[in-house]
Amino acid sequence: MTTRSRAAIVSLSEPSQTIQHPVSRVVAGLPLLVHLIEALIAANVEQILVLGSTDRINIAQGAVADYEFKAGLNFLDIDSDFRGVPLADCLAFLDSDKFATDLVLVSAAQPFLTAEYFASLFTFKESSNAGLCFFGSKDSIEGLPGIVLHNEKGGVAEIVDQDLGESLGMLDELDQVEISHNVFAISADILGPCARRSTPLSVAVQFSDLVPTVAATGNKVCCDTVETFAEEISPVTDLAKLAQAAHRKRQVINRAHMENGVHIVDPNATYIDVTVAIAPGTVIHPNTYLRGSTAIAADCQIGPNVKLVDCSVEQDAVLEFVSAEASVFTEGSRAQPYSILQSGSRV
Repeated sequence: MTTRSRAAIVSLSEPSQTIQHPVSRVVAGLPLLVHLIEALIAANVEQILVLGSTDRINIAQGAVADYEFKAGLNFLDIDSDFRGVPLADCLAFLDSDKFATDLVLVSAAQPFLTAEYFASLFTFKESSNAGLCFFGSKDSIEGLPGIVLHNEKGGVAEIVDQDLGESLGMLDELDQVEISHNVFAISADILGPCARRSTPLSVAVQFSDLVPTVAATGNKVCCDTVETFAEEISPVTDLAKLAQAAHRKRQVINRAHMENGVHIVDPNATYIDVTVAIAPGTVIHPNTYLRGSTAIAADCQIGPNVKLVDCSVEQDAVLEFVSAEASVFTEGSRAQPYSILQSGSRV
């Protein structure tokens, strides 16, 4: 079987968001949009198109300006140059053969979706031989109100808003409600003709609107119920949800370091950027903040109450109650407690 290439369309259109400039918010050392892009790339996505209104595109471009990605990245301003262009025309901005490409359609409001999630979705599409597929959950997920409705043959017919479905009595006959994750995998050659029959980009970008259109054209639409991704699929639409998601992300980072042999005394009081490197055997005490390109060698004692930004810490160093930026702590050094070191310091 010929290997199909993978691409992604990321929508910045989220009218329900109350958080200002969400894609540029920094969590664990990276803007939210960068977290999402890196997860897509790790799932072997080769081309990524980010689309949204002029102001959101400007913010998104600023958020990723300092980063290099191992995939093609393009931006589509749906207000200025492409007013009214249907979703189908997005394909022209992806440097790939649409007849041998699978696309994932995802909202930037779900920035902590993992590479495992996207890889599982692509695998599900390949194994189901569907034109469009997605995951769903039986449990209600805040911010994801889409209810999956099936046809008489058991296939997916459409996705409706929960409030609308209840008002029309559409949910009364359902034994169990199934919630769409609002992340879709679709064949690029199907997206074109189906999207031309859907809502123009300048009005809204609702990927779920494609479902009944794809089904009506005779293409197979599949939904698989999974419960393993419950936390990471929740949209980040306000500051409270951002704090919750950031906490989960920190726990993932801390867990990875602990599995690699780093002793973190209190993971709930330790803040490590995803860009930080720590060698096994080091102990991290509470209220420690490790930022940027900080690198810590083996068998160090870091904390309590330490903040390091872009620092290098060599083996057996001990730091307590220290704040430093762009500094070097040599092998076996003992930093003076309660010291604040200027950039370029060497201990």
